[in-house]
Amino acid sequence: MKRFGFYAGVVFCCLCCPLLNAQTEKLTAEEVVSHSLAAIASPQDRAAVKYFELTGTVKINTTGIGLDADGTVLLTSEGNKVKVAIKTPSKLYSTDQFVFDGKNVTVTTDPRGRRSPLGDFMFWQRALLRDGLLGGVLSTAWPLYDPKLRNNAKLSYDGLKEVDGTHVHVLTYTSKNVDSPTKVKLFFDAATFRHIKTIYVLEVPGAAPKVGNGSVDANYRPAHYTLEETFSDFHQLGSYILPLHEKLSLITDAGTGNWYFDVKYNNLNGSDLTPILK
Repeated sequence: MKRFGFYAGVVFCCLCCPLLNAQTEKLTAEEVVSHSLAAIASPQDRAAVKYFELTGTVKINTTGIGLDADGTVLLTSEGNKVKVAIKTPSKLYSTDQFVFDGKNVTVTTDPRGRRSPLGDFMFWQRALLRDGLLGGVLSTAWPLYDPKLRNNAKLSYDGLKEVDGTHVHVLTYTSKNVDSPTKVKLFFDAATFRHIKTIYVLEVPGAAPKVGNGSVDANYRPAHYTLEETFSDFHQLGSYILPLHEKLSLITDAGTGNWYFDVKYNNLNGSDLTPILK
C-alpha cells in the first residue's frame, strides 16, 4: 500500500509539474506572448482570420450623472484598423465612436462639441487605438498577434503576481507613439495564459489654477484617469478560444464620476469564422 502511494504521488507530480512550472517560473515577455497566442488558436488558424466584427449589448452606469442605460456595441477590425461604436437611447449619453483608419484616430463629440469621459480618455490616449490595445484579443489589431503590429513598442516582464485572487503573469507595454499612455499593464492568467485584463493609467496636466497672488494653488493635482478592461466567459468559437464578456471601468478624479461599461458579445463574424456565433 505504501508503495502504491509512492507511485501515485510520482504520477501526480509528473502531471502537475508543467502547470506548476508555468505558474511559478520566471518567464520572459516573449514567452508569455507565445503561450498566450497558443491559448487562442494555432498559428495557421490565426493567420487565416483577416477581420473580426463583433456586436453585442452594453449596460452603462456612472457615479457622476446617475446614468443607467442599456445600449448596443460594435467592435470591428481588419489588420491594424479598428472601430468601436457604442449607442444608447439615453439623452445623457447617446453615442461614442472611436476609429483608427490605419493613419489617424477619430473620437466623436456630441452636438455641442463635447467628448464623453470615455471619449476624452481615448482622445488623450490615442495610442490605445493606434497600437491596437483596445479590445484585447477580440481585435485583429491586438499588437501581440504580430510583431509588425507593435510599432517597436517595448514589452517587459513584471513577474508572477496575485490579482483579485488569481495568479497572473504581468507585462508592461511601453508604446513608441508620441501620444502614448503613461502606463499600460497586461495581465495573463498563469494557468491558461489567457489575456484577462489590461490597465491603462493617464495623468492629464492641464492648467494649474492660480490663487490670489498669482501663484499656483498648493492643493492642485493633475487629473488622473485609470481605465481597466477585463475579459471573461471564454468560449471555443470555431478554431479560436475568445472571451465574450468585457468590462470597462473608467475611474477618474476629474469631476465627471466613474463610468462602468458591461459588454456581452452575442455575434461574431470573421474571415473563415463567418458566422461562428449567433
